[in-house]
Amino acid sequence: MPSRFQVASSSGNKMTNLSTDEALGAAAIAAHQFSFKNKAYLLPPQRCGCFSCLAIFRSTELEEGDFVPENDGQYTACCPYCGIDSVIGENCGYAITPELLAAMQDYWF
Repeated sequence: MPSRFQVASSSGNKMTNLSTDEALGAAAIAAHQFSFKNKAYLLPPQRCGCFSCLAIFRSTELEEGDFVPENDGQYTACCPYCGIDSVIGENCGYAITPELLAAMQDYWF
């Protein structure tokens, strides 16, 4: 039997039971917002991952050249291994695991 999570719904305090796969899918969608304009929150040392090539690495591996400017002056990290702008860090509130990255890759690519 799959594990179940209780997640607050957007319609108030009502709780919804989600299977592990459903929770992982929801996390894959929600974590995506942290893959752009993310330089400021990736600067502190932390575990990072790329949901394009599935590499897991430390944020200290990111170099200045791995950040590309956005029109508003913010910067987005590109993976130091594949060069794609699909990097998230654990400071986004989600554990950086192979399972999360694979779920994000499945959904976004």
